[in-house]
Formats: sequence, structure tokens, C-alpha cells
Amino acid sequence: MTQAPLRDLHILDMSRLLPGPLCTLMLADMGADVIKLEEPASGDYLRFMPPQVEGLNPLFCLLNRNKRSLALNLKSEEGRDIFYRLIQSFDVVVESFRPGVMERLGIGYQSLKKLNPNIILCSISGYGSKDKFSNWAGHDLNYVGLAGLGSVPAGRSSQQVPANPMLQLADNATALFASLSILAALRARENFTPTAEAGEGEIGGRHIEISMAETVFSFAFPHLAHYNYFQEKYRVDKEPLSGKYPCYRFYRTAPPEDGGETGNLVSFAPLEPKFWQNFIQATGRKDLITRQYDLSQETHQQMEELFAEKSLETWLQLNQKYDFCLQKALQDHEIFSSDYWFQRGTMADLNIAKSPNQPNPTTFKVLRPPLPHHQELIPPPGLGEHSAEILMENGGISSEQLKILAKKKIVKLG
Repeated sequence: MTQAPLRDLHILDMSRLLPGPLCTLMLADMGADVIKLEEPASGDYLRFMPPQVEGLNPLFCLLNRNKRSLALNLKSEEGRDIFYRLIQSFDVVVESFRPGVMERLGIGYQSLKKLNPNIILCSISGYGSKDKFSNWAGHDLNYVGLAGLGSVPAGRSSQQVPANPMLQLADNATALFASLSILAALRARENFTPTAEAGEGEIGGRHIEISMAETVFSFAFPHLAHYNYFQEKYRVDKEPLSGKYPCYRFYRTAPPEDGGETGNLVSFAPLEPKFWQNFIQATGRKDLITRQYDLSQETHQQMEELFAEKSLETWLQLNQKYDFCLQKALQDHEIFSSDYWFQRGTMADLNIAKSPNQPNPTTFKVLRPPLPHHQELIPPPGLGEHSAEILMENGGISSEQLKILAKKKIVKLG
């Protein structure tokens, strides 16, 4: 079997909640050895946040498989001494404290690179370290608002107050940018050649700074482009993909042939003329051939009536034959029984907190074993579950020393 591409990469994950752990999850799934460093008394806040299922937070379980947990008190001098010994064994450190916290703990980048000149430190914060907002607390909604995305209506009907996004846009964007930046830094380190002319700080390591506000701001370009062009507030009626065109909308089908009161939802998206023509051929509705982008209520009503004439299965069969960008729109409960997601290997059940496996779209085939082999995935670790093995392997600490450190609450043993 092909070996995982990041099998020799060692990552110390000091982050909490969602963006940092999602970043390191992506890297762990590609073979990296990820050590989750947590505070012994509390651990990652997400562990104990509601909802709790069988004593576990389902989102924590999704984000922290394939990782090991080390519980170490960095506020103690002994804990920092252990950290200094460990850091020489790692390639990457990911942290999500507010700017300045790492320095106050004595483990900022300048300190780390003296111990390990090749270390890559990825610092995730809300607003970065240089702005007047750098020490402000924040969450996803704050960053979305600062990026101007609060002014983008959440549907075809405008609202006085925008709806909260149902997804953590900034958190997920940050995870993607952080993992990409780490891989770029690793590539740069691999190609780094010291020279006599190299300036101070010119080393193989890097300090990456990821601002969550900036990552979500990078997703704001469509409505910024609109504003720059029209010099007016973003309006749904000028957004082509808002549902205003009959060729890019959700539609409800006829009720199922085996019974049921309401039809299923389908997503319908034949934006290109060739796909619209395929749709016309499939339905025989030549009267609609020039109305792909028609804004009239009459056309919308005719399209709704057309979709309501056939069941979901019939529409899927027509799409398979004629190819016009149609797909069933799954409800939450349907996702867990979807043949597509289980065949892709992204929804295997780890049997933990009644949660499915966190999807990872990476396409290295070694990372997508057949479903019967998904039990090879490592479940999310208990707090400090791997402290002993990590400290004995990388810190040279004996079992007797571990007992003393645990008694002093510098280390928590699983």
C-alpha cells in the first residue's frame, strides 16, 4: 500500500475549539503525527461544551480523531522545561492564543527557533497581531461581520437584520488557509539553502500568522466587486446565483410514488446553454428554450409546476440520461443513509458519541481505505491519554518522574 504523504511530519497542536483542530485534522489524515497539547485541568474547551453525548461533545470527536493527547501545564516552570525538550522533536507548532500569550509563556517564536531553528509556528488569531483589534476577543460572527458579509442577504427576500450564517465561515476558511500555509512553509524549508549573505532570521523555519478576519474577508470578493462596479449596497436581485434565475434554484418534485404528502427537493443548476438545452430535450418544453434567465414570475411558476409533475426518481433518471445538472437536495437525516457519502468513504461511523466520521475530501487513495477498514482510524483521545508515552519517547522522562509530575499537576496521565 502507498505510504501516507505526511508520514514523517510531527505536529504539536496547541489550538482549541474549531479552526486549529480542523487544520491539524487535515494533516493528521494525510499521515502526520499530531500531538494535541492540552491544559491538564480543563483541556480543549470543546471537550466539555454542550451538547454532550455519552459524556463527549460530538464536534470534538469529529475534529480530533487520529491524534494523541498530551496534558502539560505550561504555566509552571517544570512544564515549560519539558516543553523546551519536546520542541526539538517537532516540525510544526499550531497555536490559537491571543497575540502575546506565547511570548508571555516564554515559548514565542523567537524562543522556539533558538531551540529548533527549523520549527514552523502557525499562529491563528482573530485579528492578527499588528492591528488595534489584536487583543479583542472574537468569534466567527464577529469576523464575518467585519468582512462585510453581514450585508449580504441570506436569501431572495431582504431582511432588516441579516440572518446568522449557519456555518462557521471564518473557522473553516482559517483551517484551509492554515493547512495550505503550513505545507508551503514545509516546502520552503525543504528547499532552503543557507548563504553567507542571509540576513538575521534567515533560517529554515517560519512564523506563519493567520488572521481569521482576513481569511473570511477573502471570501467577500463577489459582493465587493458588485459594490465597486455598481457603487451601491449589495442586492440579491443583482446576484446571479441568488435564485432569481429559473436555471439555478431548488425545486420541489411530486410526492414519492410509494406515498407521502410532499415532494422531495432537488437542486437544479444548468447555467451553461448546453445543459439548459439538454433539460429542454429531456422535458420536451421547447417553449422554455429562451427563458433560461427570464426573471418573470410566470416563468418561475411554470418551472415549479413542471418539477411538481414528476417524482424525484423520475427526475434523477432523466438527468442521468440527458445530463442537465440536477441532484437531490438531502435533508439532515438523509445524509447519514446516503449511498454517495458512504461509498466515498467520508461518512464511516466511528461509534463514538453517535457521530459519523468527519469528512476529509483529500483524494490520496491511501487515505480512503474501504469502509470495512475504517476501524484503523484512531478515535479522539481522552485528556492526557498519551502523556506517558509521548514524554517517555520524546522527553526522556522516566515512569517514576511521570508519577511525581502527575502528583504536582504539571502533567495529567490518561
